[in-house]
Amino acid sequence: MICAWCFLGFGSTSIVKLLQKTQRCVRILLIESSSSSVFKEYTPDDFKIIREVGLRIKALRNGKGMSQHDLAIEADIPKNQVGRIERYEINTSLVTLNRIAKALNVDIAALFGED
Repeated sequence: MICAWCFLGFGSTSIVKLLQKTQRCVRILLIESSSSSVFKEYTPDDFKIIREVGLRIKALRNGKGMSQHDLAIEADIPKNQVGRIERYEINTSLVTLNRIAKALNVDIAALFGED
């Protein structure tokens, strides 16, 4: 299996572009501030769901006429996190997805395309 190695220190946008260009497994080494490393592997299927959820959140937010700032306030999450989710730069938690769903006044299943 051919894999690409990326470090978050080079910028998450670069990682997203790399993920978008490859159909192979991409391994990302996350360097935490505690100097310990956490290894995460995202397959193309993993990235596909991260992308679909991000795009769905953006569509729902735009459909309701909300800005990223509005959604962040309603969901009680940082504004930059909304942008990173919508650009599928991060694999966010279920807790955050639940907060976003409530802020958008939809069931959490709607974030996964289940209406």
